[in-house]
Amino acid sequence: MKRYGEFNSFECIVAHYNEELSWLKPLSSETIIYSKGNLPNAEEWKAVRRLPNIGREAHTYLHHLVNHYDSLADVTLFVQGDAYNSDGRTPPHTTLSVADMKRRAIESNAEGFTSFTPVVMEFKDWDGLPWETDPKFKWWLHKNGKTMLRAKMSPAEFWSEYIGGPHPSSIYFASGAFFAVTAGTIRARPKVFYEKLLAIFTNANHPNPEYGHYIERLWGSIFLDRMDEECDSDVEEHSRTSQDLVSRTEILKEIAASLPPLPIPQEEFAKKREAWMKAETAA
Repeated sequence: MKRYGEFNSFECIVAHYNEELSWLKPLSSETIIYSKGNLPNAEEWKAVRRLPNIGREAHTYLHHLVNHYDSLADVTLFVQGDAYNSDGRTPPHTTLSVADMKRRAIESNAEGFTSFTPVVMEFKDWDGLPWETDPKFKWWLHKNGKTMLRAKMSPAEFWSEYIGGPHPSSIYFASGAFFAVTAGTIRARPKVFYEKLLAIFTNANHPNPEYGHYIERLWGSIFLDRMDEECDSDVEEHSRTSQDLVSRTEILKEIAASLPPLPIPQEEFAKKREAWMKAETAA
């Protein structure tokens, strides 16, 4: 495992639509913009590339992982186009500057993976995401549900098909999909693993597939939970149950505790979302 100071290359990968990108300027020479909307000025960045508007940020990240699998930077920072959501309609993903994200990406990669939001949640809704019943989801469903392509399999079925083996009883994930990962950690899984995931989004050919929300919850497990390495050699992997498996994603809670809090607590923002939804429904 490489330590701080031993990394030779760094890149920032941006899933962009039409967001304003000045917050990324400190890393402009190391930043590749994948745009699904209006193209930024290519002269201001390391590279600007157009992608079809499908698959949310998961498609963008997987496109980069597949197409640069053999030429990845030692450390890659993956971000969406708007980190701070200054319009107030959705909560910010982080309060860190992009320079601080780079520093943490390089210094904090003993596990090969780190995230940048203090909002880390437990996920155990393996039968399906509770869009209609969980207050945290109702606002998003109100805003975007009509355009969402529902998944043809549950998260449990998705795990079995694409991650492999039984899933843990629960995992932790950092909301917003702002994270950094080392090349070695990425390549701990074969290229075909990422190609299979990318095909989900290219085949769906839809701007807002529910599978994108599945992947947001699974990035930590993709890079941290490689269960095949943890199985007892005397026990067949297929005989293990989800209750036998402990997810290493719990480390995300420790990372979150080291980050500055968001300017508005989740509970307060949830109340605002409920008020907005009621007002828009009444209108």
